[in-house]
Amino acid sequence: MAKGKEINDLTLKATPVGADEIEIQETSGGASKKTTLTAALGNVAPEIVLDLTPQLGGNLDVNGKEITGAIDIHSDDDVILELGDAAGVNKVSVRDSGGNEVSSLDSDGKVEGTHLHLTDTATAIGDHLAELTIDAAGIGDVHAIETHYTTGTLGAADDQVAHDVEFNDEDATGGCAHAISVSRTGGGSASVGGMKINAEVDVIDQDSGTFGNVESFLIIAVDKKAEANSATTGDLPYFLALNDTITIGSLAKFGAITFVIDTAASGGGIAPTFEYSTGAASFAAFTPIDNTNGWKQTGTVSWVVANLAGWVVDSNTEFTIRVKRTRVSMTTEPIGSQVQVASTSAFGWDKSADVSIRDLTASRQIMMTGGSISAPSLADSAEPTKKGIFFSGTGATSEIDFVQNAILRWKMKSNTFGESTGVGACLLAATPTATIPSVRPRADDNNTGIGWDGEDKPTMIAGGVQSMKWTTTATKVTGGALNGEFLNIKSATASAAFDSDGNTHTFTNLIPAGAYLLALTTRVTETIVGATSVDIGDGSTADLWGNNTGVSVDTTTDHTDYTTAAAVGTLYLSANNVVITAVGGAADFSDGTMRVTALYIDVTAPTQ
Repeated sequence: MAKGKEINDLTLKATPVGADEIEIQETSGGASKKTTLTAALGNVAPEIVLDLTPQLGGNLDVNGKEITGAIDIHSDDDVILELGDAAGVNKVSVRDSGGNEVSSLDSDGKVEGTHLHLTDTATAIGDHLAELTIDAAGIGDVHAIETHYTTGTLGAADDQVAHDVEFNDEDATGGCAHAISVSRTGGGSASVGGMKINAEVDVIDQDSGTFGNVESFLIIAVDKKAEANSATTGDLPYFLALNDTITIGSLAKFGAITFVIDTAASGGGIAPTFEYSTGAASFAAFTPIDNTNGWKQTGTVSWVVANLAGWVVDSNTEFTIRVKRTRVSMTTEPIGSQVQVASTSAFGWDKSADVSIRDLTASRQIMMTGGSISAPSLADSAEPTKKGIFFSGTGATSEIDFVQNAILRWKMKSNTFGESTGVGACLLAATPTATIPSVRPRADDNNTGIGWDGEDKPTMIAGGVQSMKWTTTATKVTGGALNGEFLNIKSATASAAFDSDGNTHTFTNLIPAGAYLLALTTRVTETIVGATSVDIGDGSTADLWGNNTGVSVDTTTDHTDYTTAAAVGTLYLSANNVVITAVGGAADFSDGTMRVTALYIDVTAPTQ
């Protein structure tokens, strides 16, 4: 092998010839030459030169043989791997120690494998772990990423996820993190959507809730609740041996557990199995979504609560989840810290386009169409066929219909809101007057009901005629004529302080002229001083409306205190006083306050 000479069509064959010798046969250009190398290289022929950076002047043909041992390729320029065909047949194959192919790259650039694990730590704004740039070039049915997923035999209590995202935001103090962000540029006419969901596929399954402390946390049988509910780093070493368990308990059913892992499990993780309590000391297996990847990272373990058939409390009246390590040997066992559970409520958007949510805030319209008595458009979720609202008709004949107990009860149409048959009560969406009612006891009787005769003056109307009117001080009843005559039920009231009033205090002309007295009542609003009791009279009969009545605050009098039946039912042609007389003690008022009210009838003459 000549140093510094070009080598073409070179074949080298090395043959051991002794314990410390190798014979190298060189064949080039039809000529053959043998050289023997010893361990000490003492008899290497002058033309054989050991080069620590050997170079090939031509092709290297390993003749289908293997190159074994560690291979380290360094290049300060392009490295070209040419597979020599255009049909994607030849490939670079990566195999395990058993000769099983685990990954390959063919001559068409297609990569296949059983597992892809990418790990990166960002060093600058805008870093990307993986970036795909696709030009569909106007060709239909072009996919940037395509996943074919086969569930296999999936049990009722088992969960699977094709694409899983777990955010660890324990160091975040604000900001936003999104699993998917979709933008649009170009301004073309294509209909661009963030997500396309086809038939027979639910759109969203949401478990709504918040994470909180566990009720119990057992490592095998040792209670570590305090450590689990603490954020102290590294205080929960667990899964130290094969078949070790942890058991998490809560007083209510929960759908997720977060585990903070401070020291990750080595290799493939603990290979966990999961069980839920089905009795005092019994469990059933299930398969949740494990975002800790076998306790190799901080993450959430979650499941669908409704799918855990027979999940009941254990002997401690707690709903529990038990996790077991099945990995035989590990270099590093996991060490964790805080553990929290979330009791969740299920919401979603299903394949039938039915949406279940909690609260809804809309900045514009919420639109619903159609509906019927048995299927209202807006219904009570507890009884969707019995209670709700639906819409019918169009334009001037459109209606809003109200259903209760599967019966159409009320209708809102045109300018009325009333009982559905049209003969019950209704409200009129129009301005009422003294003769046009807006509240009708019967929808088809347009001129009978409750109207309005001015501010604070509701009226009763019968046959288009005002028959009764209320004001803040009176109730007026008409005889039904159109001449304005009224029978008025009124009240007159006054309050006075008894400060050095002597033996009596007079409420002057409290009962007006023309009043037909129905009742007279009193209330002590501040304890009266200077008497042990009082009499209530009209100036002629001192105790007509009360004899020796109390003087303490909140003492009242009414018809039960009258001393004669003639105390009421009297027509006073002229105004009349009410006189309060001090009785007992000093019989001399020095303090206190009383309110007196007279209820009476008067009349209003015809206005025409």
